[in-house]
Amino acid sequence: MPRSRFAILLAYDGAAFEGWQVQPHRVTVQGTLRRALAACGIRSVANGSGRTDKGVHAEGQVATFEATADAAALQRELDSWLREHAPALVVRAIRKAHPRFHAQWSAVGKRYRYRFSLPGSRMHARACPLPRVPNLAAMQQALTLLATEPSLGGLCSGHAREAAPLDRARIEVGGDLSIVLEARGFGKHAIRNLAACLVQIGLGHLASERLSQLAQSPYAYRHATAPAAGLTLERVLYRAEEDPFLDI
Repeated sequence: MPRSRFAILLAYDGAAFEGWQVQPHRVTVQGTLRRALAACGIRSVANGSGRTDKGVHAEGQVATFEATADAAALQRELDSWLREHAPALVVRAIRKAHPRFHAQWSAVGKRYRYRFSLPGSRMHARACPLPRVPNLAAMQQALTLLATEPSLGGLCSGHAREAAPLDRARIEVGGDLSIVLEARGFGKHAIRNLAACLVQIGLGHLASERLSQLAQSPYAYRHATAPAAGLTLERVLYRAEEDPFLDI
């Protein structure tokens, strides 16, 4: 049988991994997936849509690899191996993809969610606690101003200054408070830095307009960074005609 291109949709608890990318002597998502595929007789590198840092979760990470296999049978084998050896990593779906489809280079954006738990509400397992209910109007005002900026480069940590503008941004309040962001790409720690600034604005420690100023600053970001535990990659975005998981 000829080798086919497969796309795999993954969810994982970031607390169990040292990030996405393979690292010597460390447990990573990509490394664990490679071991799982090898256990199923597939010697192939699974290329992800991008890296997630240590402790960051995912509900919709996508990777691509090539194999000679049946998608349904492969998913059953992977499910069985992962349940026994790495239960923090879950295969949500495996689909045959177009030969030119690539998890990273075909992506047109990503959607992330940063969760905070509110006082008095049930603590979400992937949320960071807030000391009191913040000023949501001030946070939304800051986020609205930020959405007009051409880049989030000033919110990136260290020397990673490249970051696309926001395509969509909103604050959701239910059992917890969520900051939901979509963009073509995000620089190092940009979302966690943004989340930390929004909370400081909501708690009255930072003026609303400062967020936009920080995003355009030529200097390295030097303020607080929100913990990785609150951040989840919800979905990798593709053009509708190319998305193997459009129905999920």
